[in-house]
Amino acid sequence: MNRFTRFGRGASPLPRLALALGALVLSVAACDLDELLNIPDPDIADPRTLADSTALPAFLAGAIGDFSVAFDAAGGDDQVNYSGMLADEWFNSETFPTRIAIDIRNMEETNSNLQGVVRNLYRARTAALEAERMYHEFSPNNIGLAEAYILAAATYMMFGENYCSGVPFSRIQPDGTFEYGGQNTTAQIFGLAVEAADSAIAVATRAVTTTALRNRMLNAARVLRGRALLNLNQPAAAAAAVAAVPTNSEYSVFHSENTGRENNGIHGFNVLAERVSMANAEGTNGLPYRASFTGGDWRTPWIRTPANDVGFDNISAQFDQLKYTTRSDTTPVTPGVEARLIEAEAALRAGNYGGPGGTLAILNALRATPPTVGLSVPIGGPLPALTDPGTAAGQVNQLFQERAYWLWLTAHRLGDMRRLVRQYGRNQNTVFPVGAYHKGVQGGVYGSDVNIPLSVDERNNPEFVGFPSNQSLCLDRNA
Repeated sequence: MNRFTRFGRGASPLPRLALALGALVLSVAACDLDELLNIPDPDIADPRTLADSTALPAFLAGAIGDFSVAFDAAGGDDQVNYSGMLADEWFNSETFPTRIAIDIRNMEETNSNLQGVVRNLYRARTAALEAERMYHEFSPNNIGLAEAYILAAATYMMFGENYCSGVPFSRIQPDGTFEYGGQNTTAQIFGLAVEAADSAIAVATRAVTTTALRNRMLNAARVLRGRALLNLNQPAAAAAAVAAVPTNSEYSVFHSENTGRENNGIHGFNVLAERVSMANAEGTNGLPYRASFTGGDWRTPWIRTPANDVGFDNISAQFDQLKYTTRSDTTPVTPGVEARLIEAEAALRAGNYGGPGGTLAILNALRATPPTVGLSVPIGGPLPALTDPGTAAGQVNQLFQERAYWLWLTAHRLGDMRRLVRQYGRNQNTVFPVGAYHKGVQGGVYGSDVNIPLSVDERNNPEFVGFPSNQSLCLDRNA
C-alpha cells in the first residue's frame, strides 16, 4: 500500500481536496458573511418572549433566585453571614481584610466585599419590583404577585436592619429610563417594608389559589409586617399583625446541590470554606452560643472536628454550626416562631411579663412545645422552663436571648442588637462586641460600627453629588 491508499482506493488526496475547497469557497460566496457571526445564544432571553403572561413564572423564579443569592447564598457573601459577623454570631477565621473589617466593626464605603453584597441586595429588590410590574400588567389577582411583594418587603427589611440611615432606591422605568433614588431614613425604609407586606396580604386575600399556598403567603407577609412595625417601635401593632400566624409555619429559601448559586451559603462559608467560626461571648457582650449548646440548648448546635481544627487563616479556632449541615438545607425567612416572639415582646412593653398571656408564659410555651417547622435544626425536645430574672433589665436580656437562639443565623440578630440601643436605651458598648480583637489587625480592638455603610458606588448618584470625599454618604451611623 502506498502512502495515499488510506484516502480511498489508492487515489491521491489532492484532487479530492481541491474539489472540497472549491465547494467551500462557492458555499461561502453564496451566503451573507454577516450571518456566519449571528450565532444564537441560549443563555439570553429574547425580550419579545417576556412580554406576556406566559413569562410570569420566569420573572417570579428570577426574583426568588436573586433574593436567595442576596440572603444566604453567593458563596457566603450575603446578608445572613455579614450581619452575623457584625453582630455576635460569627467571628472571622480567615485572612481577607475586607471581611475582617466587618467583624472588627470598622468598615469603609470602599470595602469591595460590602460593595458586592449590597449590589446583590439591590438586584433582589429590582427583580422583585420587575415581577410586581409584570403581574400587575398581566395577572393582578395571581398569588405570584403576593410572593413578589413578600420578596420586596424582605429586601427592605434587610436594608433597614443591616445598613445605615440614608439608603437610596433607584430603579429602571418601564421605558428604559433610569430614576435615581434619594436618601431614605431607617424609619422610611421600614415603612416601605410595611407597604409591601400590606400589598402582599391584599393580593393573597383575593387571589384564586389553594388554601395552603394562600396561607403560606399570608403568614409570611404578616410576619414581615410585624417585624417592620417592631423596628418602628410599635410593639402593640406588631403583635396584632402576627396574631393569626401559626407557630408551625414558615416561608423559607430553598437550596440545592446543583450550582454554587443555589447552595446554602451559611453552610458553605462556615463549614466548607471555614471563613467564619461560631462565636461564643464574642467581645465580652456577645451571647454564649456554644456554651448554651454544651449546656443542653439544642437551638445552637456546633462541632469542632478535629478537636484542634483551625480556620482558613490557619490560626483561629474553627467551630462549625450544625443548623445547616448540607449545601441544600433551607433557610427560614419568616418562621412562625417569630410571631410568638413578637407577641412576647409586645407583652413585655405593655408591662405584662409574668401574668397570664405574658412574656414568660409565651416563652415557656415555645420551650415546652418547640415548633416542628421553621427552624432548620433537629428538634431536641422540650427545653427547661425559664424563671423571672427579677429585674426589668434582666427580663429584656432574657427575651432578646430567646430571640437570638430561636432565630439564630437567619439575619435577625443585628437588627435586634440595634433595637436594644435604639429602643431600650442601651449603650452600644454594652451590646456589641468590644475590647481586644482576637487578631492583631486594625489596632487590635473592636471599632464602633453598628451598621453597614453605603457603598462608594453612590458617589455616582446625582442625588449624592456634592458630598465631600471625607463626608459619610450615610445620613447617620446610629443604631
